[in-house]
Amino acid sequence: MELKVLPKYYNDLKNGKKTFEIRKNDRGFRTGDILVLSEYDPVTKERTAAKHLYFKVTYILEDARYLQEGYVCMGLIVYKAN
Repeated sequence: MELKVLPKYYNDLKNGKKTFEIRKNDRGFRTGDILVLSEYDPVTKERTAAKHLYFKVTYILEDARYLQEGYVCMGLIVYKAN
């Protein structure tokens, strides 16, 4: 499943500083899903060419005590290195 990521967060994911993703659960995210995270330029409103990261969802937190209703926090591990 392909998702857009702002450059700041894309770089943190790429460098291993960010190991989670918080998203509205409008796609029915599940443990084991493979995410293709593409860098997205908010100025041009386009994906940056050839900048994709692949992650496997290892954990899903879906708890209204910690997240806005309808959102999930997904734990990620690198699935495929570029």
